[in-house]
Amino acid sequence: MRSFGIVDRSLAAGIPVSGVWCQDWAGVRYTSFGKRLRWDWHYNTALYPNLPGQIAALHKRGIRFLGYINPYLCTGGDLFPEAERAGAFAKRADGSAYLVDFGEFDCGVIDLTDPKAYA
Repeated sequence: MRSFGIVDRSLAAGIPVSGVWCQDWAGVRYTSFGKRLRWDWHYNTALYPNLPGQIAALHKRGIRFLGYINPYLCTGGDLFPEAERAGAFAKRADGSAYLVDFGEFDCGVIDLTDPKAYA
């Protein structure tokens, strides 16, 4: 929500706004080294209620919403088991999903060289 308030304050101050980059739209997690992003790629309804409606309202004002995304899916998220079942992760030699340790949480990395995983 904070991003949308900044837009309104900027426009009120005469600052042109053409886009808003929002990296926490999918949620956050707190670790011993601070606030981190939650890579499950569903918008977080607690942080951004009605995000699709808010994005549409920005577009009507000529402002684009720029979301942050990468090829990681966090363990414990809704999309991780779906991607694992589909075989979409880069794999270890034993065929298991290759996990990346991000410090206090792990993520699978989508194998973007696999056309099925990419799709």
